[in-house]
Amino acid sequence: MVATMFWIALAGCRPDGAPAIESPTSGTLAALDAAGQLVAVNTDEDTVSWIQTATGEVDELEVGREPTRVTAAAGRIWVTTRLDGEVVELTVDDTGFFHVVQRRWVGSEPYGIVATADGSRVFVAVSMDDRVLELDTETLDPVRSFDVPSEPRWLALRPDGRELAVGSARGSTFHTLAVGLDLAVARPHPLASFQGRATGDMAYSADGWSLAIPFTSSSDPVGPLLAYYSTLNGAGVTGPQVLRATRQRDGGYTTVDRFRAGHHVAQVAWQPGEQLLCGTHVGLPQVSCWTLSGGGSSQSPMALGARGLIFAEMGEPPWVHVTFDRTVERLGQSHRRIVVAKPALDDTLQRGRELFHNAADPQMGAGGVSCDTCHDEGRSDGRTWGLNTGRWQTPSLAGAVASTSPVTWSQDVPSVAAEAELTITGPMGGTGLEQADLEALAAWVNHTRLPTPPTVEEADEVLALGERVFHRAEVGCADCHVWPTYTDNRSYGMFGRAVVQTPSLLGLAATAPYLHDGSAETLEDVLRLAEGGEMGHPEHLSDEERRALIAWLRTL
Repeated sequence: MVATMFWIALAGCRPDGAPAIESPTSGTLAALDAAGQLVAVNTDEDTVSWIQTATGEVDELEVGREPTRVTAAAGRIWVTTRLDGEVVELTVDDTGFFHVVQRRWVGSEPYGIVATADGSRVFVAVSMDDRVLELDTETLDPVRSFDVPSEPRWLALRPDGRELAVGSARGSTFHTLAVGLDLAVARPHPLASFQGRATGDMAYSADGWSLAIPFTSSSDPVGPLLAYYSTLNGAGVTGPQVLRATRQRDGGYTTVDRFRAGHHVAQVAWQPGEQLLCGTHVGLPQVSCWTLSGGGSSQSPMALGARGLIFAEMGEPPWVHVTFDRTVERLGQSHRRIVVAKPALDDTLQRGRELFHNAADPQMGAGGVSCDTCHDEGRSDGRTWGLNTGRWQTPSLAGAVASTSPVTWSQDVPSVAAEAELTITGPMGGTGLEQADLEALAAWVNHTRLPTPPTVEEADEVLALGERVFHRAEVGCADCHVWPTYTDNRSYGMFGRAVVQTPSLLGLAATAPYLHDGSAETLEDVLRLAEGGEMGHPEHLSDEERRALIAWLRTL
C-alpha cells in the first residue's frame, strides 16, 4: 500500500513538459537519450550492460577491471574502471553494436564521473590521487586538474555546467568547484557547516539551486552503538541522512532539510517536478523517498545491494540498480526486474558480502548497523571512536586481513571470523552468527583488495632513498614492519597503552588518520610522534630523508 500511494504522487508531469533527465548524472546506472535504454556497471563482474527495458534485452560487455561509475550524454557513454585507472568511452552504434570507442589512463582509482549536457567534457574523480580531472571527450586528454583532498569519489554537475560538487570518502569534506570559469586551475571551496562525511552519489535539482547529499553526521546516535561509541572525534556518533542544501547568492550553501535514513544512502535522485527525493541503501532492503513539502517519508521494498537510481521516463517510477542481484528493477513493480550480468562470485563470497553490508539483520547488529557502517568498501571511515576501552581508530579491512593476525588493535584474536563474532555481539549489538556464516563473512573480508597506491610523482632516486631509510637498522622501521605484509604480527606497549598490535603498512595512503588512536593526521605527524623512541628512531633524519621515506611509504 505504501508503494501504491507513493507512485500516485509521481504521476504528474512538469508543467513545462521537460524530459525526466535534464542533465547527466554519475552513478552505477545511466539513461541513454533513446527512450527505454539504460547502462549499468557491474563492478564485481568487470562488465558494463546495455539494457533495453521494453524488451528486457541485455548486452553485457567486458570493459576492464572494476567498472565503478557511468555517465551518458548526447548518445555517448563513459565509464571509470577503478582498478585499471582508466576512463573508457562506449557507444551503441546504428546497428545496435555495443562496443568500446576509446580508453585513457587517468590515475589511481578513478571513481565518480559526470558529463556535461552536450557531451563535450567529462569530469572524473581520481580518488587516490586527490584530484578531479576535466577531460576533452574527443580525445580523453586532460584539460584541467583540480586538487581535492581526502579521496574525492562522488560528483554532481550543476545543470548549467558551471559548478561541480565533490564528495570525499574521508573526513568532513565536501567541495564545490567553479568549473564554469575559464581558469587553468580552480581552488575548491568547502561547503560550510557540514560535520560528517559523504556516503554516496549526489544530485542537483533541475534548477540548480538545491544540492542533495547522502551523508552521515557526527552528532546523531545510532541504536546500540551509543553505549559503546560514546564519542566521534568528541562530537557524538554517526547518523545517516540526506542533506538538502540550497545555494545562496554569494555562492555558499545553507542546509534547509535533513532527511533521516535508516542506513547509509548510496545515491539520491530528484523526481521530475522536484517535490520528491529518493535514495538507495546498499545495506537495507528498501528504497527511501522524502517529500519536500513536509509530507514525510516512505519506503518501498527492494533487495539488498541497491546502488544506482535514476528517473528515466516522465511520470514513471525510477529504475533501481541492485548490484548484489545484478538486476535493474522498476521501483514498486517487481515484475519489471531484468537480470543484467552473469555472476562472478561464488556462493560463499556472495553470502559474505550480503552479511557484511546487511544493516537490517538482527544477527549482525541493531539500529541500522553493519560492518559497512565503519568499513566502507572494506576499508576505513577515517574516524576515531571512543569505546569503553579507549579511543581507537577504525582499521582498514582491505587485503588479506587473515595474514596479519592477531587482527585487532589490542586483543589476541586469532582470526577474522573470531574478530567478527566479538564485534557483532559487542559494539554492533547483534545476536551473533552461525559458524558457517562467520566463515563466509571472513572470506568476504579477505577477498577485498588493497587500495591502489597514489600515482607516483617522485623521482626513482627519491623512492630508493626512502626505501633505504626504512630498512636502516638505526631507524628501526623494518624491525616491526616486516616484508611482505609489513607487520611482525606482534604486540607492544606504547603511548601509554599496554598492548597495541603492529599494523600492516600495505595500503597506508588510504588509512589516515594514523596510529591506534588516530592521533596522527599525516605521515609527517607519525614521524614526529615516533621521535620519543616508542616506534623506531626517526629523530635524526634530515628533511630530505623524511620526505623520501614518506613518499616511499605511500607506494606500499
